[in-house]
Amino acid sequence: KIDDANRQYAQQQADAAGSANPGQSAPQPAKPGNSTSSGNMTPQQPSNPVQPSPSSPPSVPSTTGQGTHNGDYGNMYPAGQCTWYAYNRRAEMGIGTPSYLHNGGEWYLTAPAYGLRVDHNPQVGAAISFLPGQDGADGSYGHVAVVEAVYGDGTFLISEMNWGGPFLMHSRVLVNRDQYWFVH
Repeated sequence: KIDDANRQYAQQQADAAGSANPGQSAPQPAKPGNSTSSGNMTPQQPSNPVQPSPSSPPSVPSTTGQGTHNGDYGNMYPAGQCTWYAYNRRAEMGIGTPSYLHNGGEWYLTAPAYGLRVDHNPQVGAAISFLPGQDGADGSYGHVAVVEAVYGDGTFLISEMNWGGPFLMHSRVLVNRDQYWFVH
């Protein structure tokens, strides 16, 4: 079921990219973060951010006690990366996500400043923020994924992108939830 949803999502993204860039090649995925001469490896929030355009994710109030539209200026994450996917997937679920939570391994640290709850309890729609190097996450940037299901035996299913390369979608079942940070 997740694989079908992932294929449908990938097709929708490809269709949207084709209609947004008629006659042009698709944009190349960016590397995680933006390197600057100061060594800062995370995207920076513009000094005068613009409000979301009508094509931005819908402002659907969350009924799950998750998410915020505080700091949501549209998906500002690099296309094809885990952060880009997590923002889009949560928007599909009606969960608002701030546009500048930085790299996946930092979401659990930056989310409380936007009023998001962070804990060790998986919930459908929550983002799971992997620390750098945790469970194969990038050693510098970490990783972020989205909880798709929580099972009675303590395991939970996640969906993710860029686990093996940009735009590659993947899902897996994890255990031992106490070792992970969940952003609600």
